[in-house]
Amino acid sequence: MFWVVLLAASLIAGAVFRWKRRSVPILQQVPSLPVYAVLSVVALFSVFQTSTVNPGGSQFAQFVRIYFCKEITDGRNVALPGECGRQAEIVMPGFQFSFLVNVLNDVTYHEMLDVADGHYALLNARDGLKMDEGQVAAKPWALGIITMMTKAADGKLIPLTTKGSDGKDIEVKGNMLDATFFLTKGQGRKGPQTTVLPPGRYALNNFLWDVTVDQAVESTDKKKTLTSKYVRRTIQPGHVGVIKSAIDSDVVPAFMPDAGKSIDCGAHVAEEKTLGQIKAVLVPVGCRGVWKDTLHPGDYFINERVYQVTEVDTRVQNWTFQGGYKRRYINLSISDNGQITQQVVLDDVDLPLGGAGGAIAVKVEGWTVYQDVRLQARALPEYAALVVAAVGGLKEVEDRIIVPQVSSVLRDVGGSRISVSNTAAYEEAKSELDALKARLEILKDSNTEVGLSAEQRAVEVAQLERQIAGIRLPDPNTTVTRPTRVLDFQNERAALQKLVAADIQLIGKGAGIEIVNVTFGNADIPAELLVSRKIEQLSGQMRNAYLQQRVAQVQRQATESARARADQQKDLVTAAVKVETSKLGIESRTNDGKAEQAYLEALAKGQLAQANVLGPDRVLMFNLVQEVLKHPDAIGALKLPSTLTLGQGGGLTDMATILGATKLFGGPATAAPPTTR
Repeated sequence: MFWVVLLAASLIAGAVFRWKRRSVPILQQVPSLPVYAVLSVVALFSVFQTSTVNPGGSQFAQFVRIYFCKEITDGRNVALPGECGRQAEIVMPGFQFSFLVNVLNDVTYHEMLDVADGHYALLNARDGLKMDEGQVAAKPWALGIITMMTKAADGKLIPLTTKGSDGKDIEVKGNMLDATFFLTKGQGRKGPQTTVLPPGRYALNNFLWDVTVDQAVESTDKKKTLTSKYVRRTIQPGHVGVIKSAIDSDVVPAFMPDAGKSIDCGAHVAEEKTLGQIKAVLVPVGCRGVWKDTLHPGDYFINERVYQVTEVDTRVQNWTFQGGYKRRYINLSISDNGQITQQVVLDDVDLPLGGAGGAIAVKVEGWTVYQDVRLQARALPEYAALVVAAVGGLKEVEDRIIVPQVSSVLRDVGGSRISVSNTAAYEEAKSELDALKARLEILKDSNTEVGLSAEQRAVEVAQLERQIAGIRLPDPNTTVTRPTRVLDFQNERAALQKLVAADIQLIGKGAGIEIVNVTFGNADIPAELLVSRKIEQLSGQMRNAYLQQRVAQVQRQATESARARADQQKDLVTAAVKVETSKLGIESRTNDGKAEQAYLEALAKGQLAQANVLGPDRVLMFNLVQEVLKHPDAIGALKLPSTLTLGQGGGLTDMATILGATKLFGGPATAAPPTTR
């Protein structure tokens, strides 16, 4: 303003000096050339200062036209060249000369917009054409110099052209951020823009553009950096982005594959998709509604006021059904007298954090079984858009489809029939057989008191033996189809898991979910059904312990006997040797006796023959003489009596009397007094 006043003052001073110089004598004495020169320099310098624009390196200039202009007639708020008011034109950094630009306009300088890395800014046009009916935001533009497109008669997009000075068609090109182009050939729409400003520096005409940011932050270099609250959208690996658009576009948006491709968003393009339990309407990319194609993992600058992005996790998820009931235990213990006692214990099973629900209550044979279940599932990427359009997301699929139907499947399985190996029947029969054998074993043990007489014991033993012999155990490898039992949740888990998995996988497939795995956790079977098995096990263990004690006692006795025998080994060996010696002595003497007997018998036969020939007396004498000759020293030992009276008739009697009186034949040393006749 100073330079405008100075310019006006210099021009007025020059005119006044020329006019007054004719009538004022003193002025006539002043040389005119220096005065005109000074005033001309001042005027030229003032013109220069009022005709130049020089924004700084991070600035741009905006204008409000005041003089020598016409009014805006079509209701716009931003003026085009020659119109009064806020101008669409801006001047970028650098020195520029425009005659009296500062006189005709109110010129202001503004800092450019810096959008920080990872952020984007939203635009709102304060001027432009009216938005199409039903559109909540203007159709997307491509930033930079673009060729405007228009629809041909067949609906395809073709370049927009205009007639040049030579009469030829010229393609209409321009930059969206150029306010003049936006308001004229660009046919920009007033209101929220779908196009966003990614990270970078922008010179935006503040008369046209309203930028949505958090706040202006003044940096150390005195420049203002606007940090937007809108950040880029990142689709993580293992995820897809499902987009619901609020507008119809003519081309595929820049962040999607085939960006810029012409599309038709007529009513006929909407297509209803059905998959098992869900169905929804999907539309082509760029049209209003849920797009049938999804965003792949990556970073995107998306106007989420226009495009609602739902991120779907396609990785494996764990859905657990656990807790939420009271667990009942019956603990067994053995008293000092061998009696089994019971103790009931109640325990609260809480719901875990992040679980899909509580354990599923299944009615089987009138009992309630609480079964823990874990599902491993993942959303199929090809059905992610349909799932979002029909249900809303993976969490909604879990809550509305999977959770209630998993409970239904388990209850159906609990009340149906199951094909399994005949193991249960085999175990029951074997348990009965073991009990009978145990009773038989007790009865056969005479040391065990059973309260029966010997006759009663024998009768029951016979009955048990016949009963045991008549039992035939079922083949456990045979497959049978029978109603589901309570204990199947403990003994036939694999078969039940297979049935449940098959049904749940069909349910998941109908909801766009792949059920990868179904596993059973803890099954809370009624304690009353388990207590009999526990008692049987304890009884069996007690019986086995008793038998082991019996075996150990027998072994101990055998060991002690062997140890005692080892300690007496020397005596036993001596006794054994004596026994053997005695046996040998007996045998030796028996043999000697037999030899002597044979000898005497032979001798007797010889003597008999000799006696028959010589006569008995002669033979006796012969033998006596023979014996005396064999023992000559025995003759001195003969002490014959001094007086010997022989009987009449002599013979053997007298000889025997003589010899009998000697020591040789055991007679007395002194013969008895002879008998006088």
